[in-house]
Amino acid sequence: MGENNIYGEILPGNENLASLNGLAMENNQLTGSIPFSIGKLPNLILVSVASNQLSGKIPSNICNSTQLDRIDFWDILSLVPIKRYTFAFDA
Repeated sequence: MGENNIYGEILPGNENLASLNGLAMENNQLTGSIPFSIGKLPNLILVSVASNQLSGKIPSNICNSTQLDRIDFWDILSLVPIKRYTFAFDA
């Protein structure tokens, strides 16, 4: 869903999407914060929300998935504590 001019907030309650393995929503117009429920997705491999207008804290549970391989938050200057980074995890 990257680069589709999607706007608004990422709504909570997405923990029911247990088979979701990638959340690629970069280069849109997303606002608000990243929901805590994103960290409850057990098969998540990728989280990419770069180049949006997100704010607030990054949920502490977002790295709980044992499958998580990459997180992209670059170009989001208002996220706390991470401001401009891309992370890739070693397997």
